[in-house]
Amino acid sequence: MIKLALATGDLRAPTAELLSAAGLHVEGYGEGSRQYRLPMPSREDVRVRVFRERDIPMQVALGNYDVGITSLSWVIEMQSRFPQQPLIALSALPVGGGDIVVVAPPETARSVADLGMLSFVRIASEFPNIAEAFARAARLRRYRVQGVAGAAAAYPPEDADIAIITVQEPEELAGHGLVALEGANALLQNSAWLIANANSLAGKDLSPILEALLSNRNPAASGRLQLPGPVSVSPSANGQRS
Repeated sequence: MIKLALATGDLRAPTAELLSAAGLHVEGYGEGSRQYRLPMPSREDVRVRVFRERDIPMQVALGNYDVGITSLSWVIEMQSRFPQQPLIALSALPVGGGDIVVVAPPETARSVADLGMLSFVRIASEFPNIAEAFARAARLRRYRVQGVAGAAAAYPPEDADIAIITVQEPEELAGHGLVALEGANALLQNSAWLIANANSLAGKDLSPILEALLSNRNPAASGRLQLPGPVSVSPSANGQRS
């Protein structure tokens, strides 16, 4: 028996189309069925369960499910905290695009270097572990990461100095009164990824799922965080910390 974890939410419809095109139609998945366990009529040896995107990496890492499809951002978020988990990101899939970017109000900062002018940096994000990785790479002297359930772009400037968010189109930022910080670029090129449990890969025949889906892989996707270098801390900022 192969156990497959699929995502609900925005990734659901395009993933359903991808699966059907690969000959792996999941009954009721693309139609928005409220059932969490769904049949794959063409493969009686595959058990399908629907989860929130953010829960799939841990379900696969724990071995509760052999294979999963979820956004890379949630894979990196888990691996940033638990790097030794037996979870393997196999390949990018051609659905669910977007970038993870660092944004701020223009009056706060226009570049990562500007963060060195701040005595204390408040960071809001749905991805607190990615935010911690960013803050450590930038070597921010003092910061606080505020993990939020969603809408992190609404937190600056009153409740955060910067936010780390998912963006599909750059024009989205103007509506929030934010700019992407120069020097950070995109921390992550996000998309749906096919992931697997390392022990399942070694001990099970997962070819009915993997062969069908890996034919759509994007080998150019790096699957890694692109973190900035350290910022220079201004003398005035040092003085405010004393």
